[in-house]
Amino acid sequence: MTELPSPEALAKLVSGVTNTMFGMSFSLSEPLKDAPWTNSPAWHTAVLPIGGPRPLTIAVSSDHAGAQALSCAMFSIPLEELEDSMIDDSLSELANIVAGQVKAMMGVNHALGLPRMLAASGAQVGHDGWRSATMRSGSAEVHFWVAVGE
Repeated sequence: MTELPSPEALAKLVSGVTNTMFGMSFSLSEPLKDAPWTNSPAWHTAVLPIGGPRPLTIAVSSDHAGAQALSCAMFSIPLEELEDSMIDDSLSELANIVAGQVKAMMGVNHALGLPRMLAASGAQVGHDGWRSATMRSGSAEVHFWVAVGE
């Protein structure tokens, strides 16, 4: 059975995607003590299931300022033009891309589910353990969390 990606591998994967898409790279930072959707205020979080005999879930999460910066970079717009729905769209798209990369890394050939946004603090995802990477992007103070749960 293929191991879940290490935090270092997840950080490298995410940074490769975000650097290619919109010139933003990430490095590992201090791990979060709890899942970001349990923070107050809750971070914006998209989760995406990968079905099959070994079901996995991908979670992509960012604090509000980070989610705004990621979304503005993804849509190439100034903050004044950003709408809340665009944050959901950008994190969902990143969850799709990360899920595809994780599938390839792990040699998993199962269909991706649809991403969904967690609505509020305390939301349940269905996994007790996550292999996660907490990252930040330079002086922009963009905090980003990605995880694989099984």
